[in-house]
Amino acid sequence: MSRYLSLVLVAFASLASNAEAFEFSNLKRNESKAGTVRFARPTGQYSLLPGETLKSVRLIYTISSSTVPATSAGQFTTNPNTWNTGVGDVALRTYKVEFVVRRNGQDTKITTQTFTYGQ
Repeated sequence: MSRYLSLVLVAFASLASNAEAFEFSNLKRNESKAGTVRFARPTGQYSLLPGETLKSVRLIYTISSSTVPATSAGQFTTNPNTWNTGVGDVALRTYKVEFVVRRNGQDTKITTQTFTYGQ
C-alpha cells in the first residue's frame, strides 16, 4: 500500500466582475483511497484583482523528520492540480500554500497561514 501523498488544490473560477477567484482548504485524509490526502474544507480565498494574473502556486511543507521546509511546485489551473510530496501521510507535519501573482508587471508572493496536517 502506498503511503505517498497526492495533494490536490482545487480552484474555483468566478466570472463575476471579471475576477478570478480560487479557494484553498485544509488537507484532510481521503478515506476512499489509501495514502491519499486532499484539500477538503474551505479555509480561505483570494480573488485576483483586475489586471492581476496568477503565475504559479507551490505547496510548502515540513515532515516529522526534518525542520527544513520542502516545496512542491505546480502550475495553477481551474482543474485540480495534484502534487506528490514523496512522504508518507504520517510524516507530514505542517504545510502552507504560496501563490505568485503578477501585478503591474511585477511578481508578488501571497502565502497562506501555516496549517497543521489533519486539523
